[in-house]
Amino acid sequence: MALALIVVGFSNSLHARVAPADFSTLVRRADVVVLGKVISVETINGVKIARVKVLETYKGRKLDVLSFVAQPTWTCDISDAVKGETALLLLHSYKNPRKTSEQASFSPRSSPEELEARGAVKPILLLMDSGRGRMPVRTIAGQQYVTLWVDDLRLPASVRTVVGPRPKSSYIRSVRFSDIVELMGTSMALAAHSDRQH
Repeated sequence: MALALIVVGFSNSLHARVAPADFSTLVRRADVVVLGKVISVETINGVKIARVKVLETYKGRKLDVLSFVAQPTWTCDISDAVKGETALLLLHSYKNPRKTSEQASFSPRSSPEELEARGAVKPILLLMDSGRGRMPVRTIAGQQYVTLWVDDLRLPASVRTVVGPRPKSSYIRSVRFSDIVELMGTSMALAAHSDRQH
């Protein structure tokens, strides 16, 4: 009995978790940053794919439409999409999981080429930081806010957050959209300046 309690106690302390990241770092690492509206969510070849109409491009080449994997790729991944939602999306390339080190933990086994052959719109991307790169937009008192996981995506102290759509979840907060756009612009300008220095 004592052994069982030790094992259970030990196994409870061993769990996977997404390492916290600075929002600015995520913006710099993203291949694509857009404001988009999810126009469909469908399962293609066993993979849940969201199709997005791009409303505004902040980073990457300008696209009218893109797709992203809208299902978890590992235990702590919160990737998802809701048809009709508008969200700020930080995305990176989706490579063939059978040819990368992601193979062991990556659940969608279809390559981008297989998904495209079955109807997914190019390009097919992944949400940054295990789904934390999806920040749904909501309106509060006539102003647009984006919702994010503040324990996982660290923001500068100067960025004010408000209670998120689920008040009991203190780690889910909302930030005024204009503040996030300003922070993204600053992050990209600093990255460009740093690149010029090297």
